[in-house]
Amino acid sequence: MKYPIQLLICLVFGLLISLNQAEAAKKKKPIVPPPPVATTPDLQLSQAVVERDGNLKIINTMVCDASPVSVCQKECGSTACEWAEPACRDCLGTGSEVMREIFSRLSVSYRATSPIDNATLIRTLVQSSIVLTPQSPYDYYNSSQDPGLAGQLQILCGSASGMVGVLRDEDSRPTRAIVAVCNTPRGVQARILERVDESTSDAPLFLKLTTELEMRKP
Repeated sequence: MKYPIQLLICLVFGLLISLNQAEAAKKKKPIVPPPPVATTPDLQLSQAVVERDGNLKIINTMVCDASPVSVCQKECGSTACEWAEPACRDCLGTGSEVMREIFSRLSVSYRATSPIDNATLIRTLVQSSIVLTPQSPYDYYNSSQDPGLAGQLQILCGSASGMVGVLRDEDSRPTRAIVAVCNTPRGVQARILERVDESTSDAPLFLKLTTELEMRKP
């Protein structure tokens, strides 16, 4: 009777060893990471400040993908739209309450509402806006240690990299912020801004057809 019991014990130990080896093999199996998320944006925004004839000029650029049906092709006839802003009156120095509010309290005074499509975004920024970035030469309200406009953009649209479109009047004076634009790995995310004490229906996005688009070949 001892022999069958010993055989049974050996079989049990053999089974346990096999299970331990299988478990160890699972632990050593390399973990395959998920495929990377596509990060090719269909629209990119940038701004440069250049000196022309002793004066500072702000040049804004929107670059689309190479698709023949891209929004840049439709709006500008090229893979990129580039335009120089008119001189902003009352923007230099700290005398503009509008600019002070935007650079200091944008996320408190405004909220992001409806998304805006790329075609409307281009027309809005080119035809009726002063475009502000975290590196804007008009920011006299934040020190280099302050988050400034980057922090406001992070709150409003989830990225510290981007721009704010500010509606200008007929004399190129800033009147109010109208759109927040953020550069993200998936492309541009843009939303209409409204003051916290206004209703969306009472604050339409007004456009002024005053500035022509400037074509730039790739």
